[in-house]
Amino acid sequence: AYPTRVETVALREPSMTSGHSPALLLVDDDPHVIDSLSRLLQLEGFTVYTALNPTGGLEIAVKKHRAAIILDLRMPVLNGP
Repeated sequence: AYPTRVETVALREPSMTSGHSPALLLVDDDPHVIDSLSRLLQLEGFTVYTALNPTGGLEIAVKKHRAAIILDLRMPVLNGP
């Protein structure tokens, strides 16, 4: 079951706004992982959206076009498989 509480999500806009780079969504509850991967992927030419929780990741996933989602499978509130 999905949580009923809606959390505010800070969406970090991508630094590359050409519209031609593939977009990725990173979802992890560790801000250090998000920061490191985001910087690396942006240097490689990707547009990167980030979320620090699964609820935020779901919200961004339905609003933003992206080529792939990279996520931590063990996070508070929601986790999978």
